[in-house]
Amino acid sequence: MADEQKEQEAAPAPKIKKKLSLKALLPILLVLLNVGGMGAGLYLSYLGTIGTSHEPIGEAEAKDTLYNEEIFEGRPIVYSLDPFTVNLADEEERIVQVQVSLEMIDENGFEEVVSMGAHARDSMIHILNGKKFSDLQSIQGKLFLKDEITVALNKQLKRSFIKDIYFSRFVLQ
Repeated sequence: MADEQKEQEAAPAPKIKKKLSLKALLPILLVLLNVGGMGAGLYLSYLGTIGTSHEPIGEAEAKDTLYNEEIFEGRPIVYSLDPFTVNLADEEERIVQVQVSLEMIDENGFEEVVSMGAHARDSMIHILNGKKFSDLQSIQGKLFLKDEITVALNKQLKRSFIKDIYFSRFVLQ
């Protein structure tokens, strides 16, 4: 009997096969799906930003390409407004002195802007009156201001549109 007991202890126990259930596989599958989705997203992000390659283009080629498009029948026309001074919305007495030049695509836009002259100037003054010194101090703030003025003036134009705005003078005090 002792020999039989020793043989049973020495003999390996029969292996019991466990079946993996769906509950045990689900977290593993979800982790793999998540990692795969993140990898695909990173790859697409890479392709959209760093992975793209563009031909370098110089300023001369860009101007030629821009002005050869069918939209531009001639060279754009720049209309410069007289310089003006505006109070800012700060609690302190702050002012901005601005001279603005408007770039139109054709003569129609030039004539329209000249005819609305005081109205365009008034729209710019209203926009500037709502700004604070901190809004206009950074380059980004000036770019937002340019966009805001362009949108406001283009809403008023009927036959043409303003392509860009240039600040010939921009002094904050």
